[in-house]
Amino acid sequence: MKLYMLASGHVKKALLALALATAPLLTAAAFGSVLVSHVDHISVSVNNLHQARWFYGEVLQLEEVERPAGLTAAGAWFRVGDIALHIVVEDSSATVSDEHFSLWAPDVYRTAQVLEDAGFAVLWDDLTRERYDHFFTRDPSGNLIEFQGFDHSP
Repeated sequence: MKLYMLASGHVKKALLALALATAPLLTAAAFGSVLVSHVDHISVSVNNLHQARWFYGEVLQLEEVERPAGLTAAGAWFRVGDIALHIVVEDSSATVSDEHFSLWAPDVYRTAQVLEDAGFAVLWDDLTRERYDHFFTRDPSGNLIEFQGFDHSP
């Protein structure tokens, strides 16, 4: 059984979707506590599918995968490891927010350089975190994305 829980509100921003993909729904009490095995997919609203495909497919080099037949909204699906990234075309009138999702980058500095070379602003977070660095950027539709990776310090 797949259980999809989509956040509502600022649909233009990165909306996290948690799904129970392979594990059965387990309840511990009458009101039930749910055992969630992993994140199944993340849904991101965009206003330009062509730009989104370029950003996620070409710049970030994510694998685009086939979407199920019968979906009515325009969009594209990508793989990020074992997690699906669902790009959905929505109304572009939503406001920009700081809602975001985070991607792990094996070489966070190389990832930042690739994004800067492609014309995207990279904002390094000065918050000190032991053993890793992170930065933020926005996709062509304004969605905020955090990238994290080890800083390779001893």
